[in-house]
This record gives sequence, structure tokens and C-alpha cells, in this order.
Amino acid sequence: MDIEREGLRERLRHMTMRELLDQDPAAAAVFEDYGIYEIEVTCTKELEETLEDAAAICGFDLEEALDRLVARWTERVPTAGA
Repeated sequence: MDIEREGLRERLRHMTMRELLDQDPAAAAVFEDYGIYEIEVTCTKELEETLEDAAAICGFDLEEALDRLVARWTERVPTAGA
């Protein structure tokens, strides 16, 4: 994995769910694939937990979610020089 993707992965890991969904509302689809349709009700209190904490609370695979989120973010954000 390249340095940019690894940096993004770590940034996403420590983002609160509110920050994540504010920046990418469609990311909710990643959690819906785990059967979590209202993450703010099911896994978090007012979306203040980090993605890492939400994974521990809800029991979804954090690493897989990070892989999918990084893929989403790298597809929607143009790279420098592109």
C-alpha cells in the first residue's frame, strides 16, 4: 500500500463517525452492507465515536471497512498532477 493510502487509512480510522459522514454521506452504504442501517442509533452515541470504536461496538470488520472507505475516497478525490 502506498504512503498516501496508508495515511488516509489512519486518518479514517481515527475520524469520528460524524466527521466521516459529514465529509462523505454516501459512506453510510459501507455500513449498510454490514446490516447497519442507522449507525448513529445502533453503534454510536451522537456519532462521536471513532470508526475504530464503532467497529468494536457494532462488531463489523474494521480493516475491511477501512479498505472499502479508502477505495471510495481515492476514487472520488483526484490525485495531485491528475
